[in-house]
Amino acid sequence: MSNIKHIHGPWQVVIEPILQMKPDYDVPTIQDVATGTLIGVVSDAKRELPNAHLIAAAPLLLSELEAAVGNLMNAKFDMEHDTKKDFAIGQIERAIARAKAAIAKAKGETP
Repeated sequence: MSNIKHIHGPWQVVIEPILQMKPDYDVPTIQDVATGTLIGVVSDAKRELPNAHLIAAAPLLLSELEAAVGNLMNAKFDMEHDTKKDFAIGQIERAIARAKAAIAKAKGETP
């Protein structure tokens, strides 16, 4: 977690018209939201847009999976040590909600 070597994100998909290649040919690019830094280019908008959304969601997926693991570990501890069951359930519900939102972004859907 502390040894991250990628651009942190969030990333977004931006559809760029590439007129030099073909008229009406749009290419999905993956860019850093804060800086506009180009992360990657996907070859064909019609075929590859789902892949572009998945790539753009990578930093969020990593972050949310790390958070979900933390929430689930806390819930497990709470349940093992007979702490309030409602608190443990809240931890699990938060992990599920964050994971669902990250999955929706990876699929190019609105959560």
